[in-house]
Amino acid sequence: MRKILITLGTIFIALSAGVYALSLQSGGFFGPATTQSSTQINTQAEKVSILQEKQASTQSQISDLERQTKVLESEVLDLERNETRLGSTIAELNEQLSENSKALNSRTTPPNNLKNLQKKQEELELIVSQTDEELISTKTNLNLSRANIDANNQSLEEVEVKLQQINEDLSAETKTLRQEVFILGVGIARYILIVIMYWILYQITRILIRRYIQNDSTKDLTTFILTIFTFLLSGATLILAFIGNLTLLVTSFGVLSAAMVVALQDLVSSFFAWILIRANGPYKRQDVIEIPFNEKTVTGIVTRVGILRTELKEKVGGSSLDREELTGKHILFPNNLILKQSLRNLTRDNKTLWHHLDLIITFESDHKRAKQIVQQIMEDIYKYMLDHHDQYLDNSYNYKTVYEPKVYISIAGDGPRITIWYAARAGMLREILEKISEQVLEEFTAHGIDLAYRTSRVIPTGDFDKPPKFIEGDS
Repeated sequence: MRKILITLGTIFIALSAGVYALSLQSGGFFGPATTQSSTQINTQAEKVSILQEKQASTQSQISDLERQTKVLESEVLDLERNETRLGSTIAELNEQLSENSKALNSRTTPPNNLKNLQKKQEELELIVSQTDEELISTKTNLNLSRANIDANNQSLEEVEVKLQQINEDLSAETKTLRQEVFILGVGIARYILIVIMYWILYQITRILIRRYIQNDSTKDLTTFILTIFTFLLSGATLILAFIGNLTLLVTSFGVLSAAMVVALQDLVSSFFAWILIRANGPYKRQDVIEIPFNEKTVTGIVTRVGILRTELKEKVGGSSLDREELTGKHILFPNNLILKQSLRNLTRDNKTLWHHLDLIITFESDHKRAKQIVQQIMEDIYKYMLDHHDQYLDNSYNYKTVYEPKVYISIAGDGPRITIWYAARAGMLREILEKISEQVLEEFTAHGIDLAYRTSRVIPTGDFDKPPKFIEGDS
């Protein structure tokens, strides 16, 4: 009783902690979960987002102005080179025009050349006029490009100042947002610490339950109720932490619900499978079962049926003589496996299993005498098993008639085959088989009965020059 009270007292402590956590809504040592609502944080986040968009837009504007300035500077260089070229061309044309005028006004010029010089004079004057116009246009474009460069540089300075102001505002708003998020995180962290305290109490209570409650069913049920209670209490505390932040709560709850549906699917099905198992299900403690698990068939003794998992002491299994021997391993599989896979319960109705042993003797041996010897051996062994029925047989049936061994004889390819069918309690196969084998070998040797085995027989052919003829597989 004292131990049970200790366990109940621990559970009461957990309950008290839950009530204390729920009272935090109105204040207390921890105070409210947060001092900033989610609306304020969202508003601050929107401010930061708007400033970040302005920052990106301003940086793009600066890039465009710098690119335009580079294009204008390239145009200015081209116009300056063109201005220089045109100036040199006009100078050369004026020099040619001057020489041509001198020749035209010279008295020594033959009369027949005056007409050509006059024509050349007119052509040079026309070219000079055109070149002057092109030079004036080039200078105009050059001045315009330089003015555009100055305007771009002035705009660039203004935009850079604007960007600096935006960066300062963004830094201040980001710092404010971080502070508000930190305050919210601290407020929620206080409640998370309370949840951690719940689970520490939960682990302590589980240890006490395992130590002081001996009945497995009561132990499993108490642990399950404690687990559900701790989950609910933790959920209520976290909901309390998000009071005033309903948007964040609803979003988090939606994501958490979707995750929990997937994560808890196997847990819920395993719990209902446990109810099915407890209500006279496919197996119980100490039953020997075979069930497919992890791409192989596992054989073992059921040692514990938990709320979510079943524990087995693994056996070798299969059809070998060592199939009932323990491997020393413990296998845990989820209870919901019985809803997905078929299983064999080798000891559902009783603990006794039937086995058979084939003995093949030679055709030269006395098969009637051999059968009598085997029958007598089995009667003696069966009598011994009846005297120790609690070890070798099952008490739930009338074992004197149900488990009586049977001996049959039939013809096999190598000789008469004597088949023994005998019953043995699960786990006692090797011991009973050893008793049968020892006594059969002793009695067969004493009465000259030979067991058949593969041999080779030499048959003379009458012609000794030829090699002997071998017949394989004779006994």
